[in-house]
Amino acid sequence: MVSPCDILVVGGGVAGLPAAVTAARAGMSTVLVEHEAFLGGTGVTALHRYICGLYLNGPEEPVQPINPGLPREILARLKLLAPESHPLQMGRVWGFPFEPSHLRAVYRDLAQAERNMTQLTSTSVETVQCSEESLLSVTLQTPTGPLEIAPRAVIDATGGGAVIRLSGAPFELAPEPERQPNAITVHFDNIQGDRRPLAIKIPWQLGHLSTAEQSATLPFAGFTPGCGENDAFCKFSIPWEIGHDEDAIRERLAGVQTLLAAHIPELRALHIVGYSRILEREGIRLGGQWELDEAAILNGRKFIDGVVRNAWPIEDWEPGKGAPSYAYPPEGDYYEIPAQCLRSRTLPNLFAAGRCISASSKALSSTRPMGTCMALGEAAAQEAIRCASSASRL
Repeated sequence: MVSPCDILVVGGGVAGLPAAVTAARAGMSTVLVEHEAFLGGTGVTALHRYICGLYLNGPEEPVQPINPGLPREILARLKLLAPESHPLQMGRVWGFPFEPSHLRAVYRDLAQAERNMTQLTSTSVETVQCSEESLLSVTLQTPTGPLEIAPRAVIDATGGGAVIRLSGAPFELAPEPERQPNAITVHFDNIQGDRRPLAIKIPWQLGHLSTAEQSATLPFAGFTPGCGENDAFCKFSIPWEIGHDEDAIRERLAGVQTLLAAHIPELRALHIVGYSRILEREGIRLGGQWELDEAAILNGRKFIDGVVRNAWPIEDWEPGKGAPSYAYPPEGDYYEIPAQCLRSRTLPNLFAAGRCISASSKALSSTRPMGTCMALGEAAAQEAIRCASSASRL
């Protein structure tokens, strides 16, 4: 038996939940599919500490996110859970500190409030059926067995482009050695003394190891103090030769722990509390009606069909290098992401949100932060609503 709906959103993470809520609030019968048992995606599992991509750059503390709608609503709900939180400046950009458990709670509450939404967790996409002109149905594997959905419009918010790949729609995927490397975040505890200098001490120490010692570690990618008095979060890049080999990754992280404890006094008693999931910085990118490129970002380009504003820089994690390079939009300005980047160029009822929109590899490194992905989810839903509404009138 095939179950119809207006809009199917695949992926209940940072971009997918705003997409589903937007569709449901517009009166669309909406199905939200998430492979985890909870909503929030990498906002929960990647151990992120800041929501980036919300604000304009500049010296003044921002008052509101650059995009209206659900990004502002989500932020307001997070502030209710942590009233002392406010934007923090990190170099030339601003981020909003948050607890992953708070984002998980906010996303859960937003989903439960929508009567037009059916939520399917612990569910994955198995197959996608298409004609030459549109996406016809999606077969899901649910905890109770297979379920076939026939939607008027589909939004792929999986990050990895699961629906895009299975649909046969065109997409871009750079060869592994050319992709920006994956990352993992480690939660450390039992740090002694002042943690603030460690953001400098750790990369300096890891950068001055012998060649043999460096081969037993991972490239350092960032340091953030935790909420306790003695904990912190360290992010590391994962060389492509390791891939998704979790045993090899944990062996190297154990090597990092040993070397840091041996060389930095504050870390003598360091121990690992836990690890994030592996975070893919780059994967499938939709073959859209237009591809966002670096020039549009650096020139602060605006579009007649601009649907999302963004001021986050091009954060280029070049393979083989531990630290990224940054290239910024004009100071105090933003560029726009056009609706054409969210639409498949071959399947008119297939849309992308979040990390798999139509963008070049380098442009993606500006569009993938959480705050931008929230806005992209809402924008993709608005496009899908127009598509589903047109289909219902035929």
